[in-house]
Amino acid sequence: MKPKVYLLIVQLVLILNSTNAQIPPKDSFQLLLSTDNLLLAKGETDSISISVLRSKFYKKGNAVFRFSSPEVKGISVTIQPINDQPDNYSLVVAINDQAESGDYNLIPSCTLRDKTKGVIVKITVK
Repeated sequence: MKPKVYLLIVQLVLILNSTNAQIPPKDSFQLLLSTDNLLLAKGETDSISISVLRSKFYKKGNAVFRFSSPEVKGISVTIQPINDQPDNYSLVVAINDQAESGDYNLIPSCTLRDKTKGVIVKITVK
């Protein structure tokens, strides 16, 4: 009897874990970040993965990224597509010697069809 109960519990856990996958929004799109903050020293570079999760209505069309935050001296930011992974991008942040220590908010925004959405990334320069 105990092995059957154990097997049932294991199967239930596996089913619940498999349903934790991201569910696309019903009538829009969503931006998912690997992290929403970076801690960097001068001379360092790091990246964050950005995934675009689309509903059926937004399946077609290219994602266009821009930055809604002001430029900060000493911090350069680029967004590059990740090869062979549609709707996955890498946000690369580089800090040079001219950057001042402090906290900065970076707002990458994505436009698909007629809608624009942004996310806030906190960058701490030490």
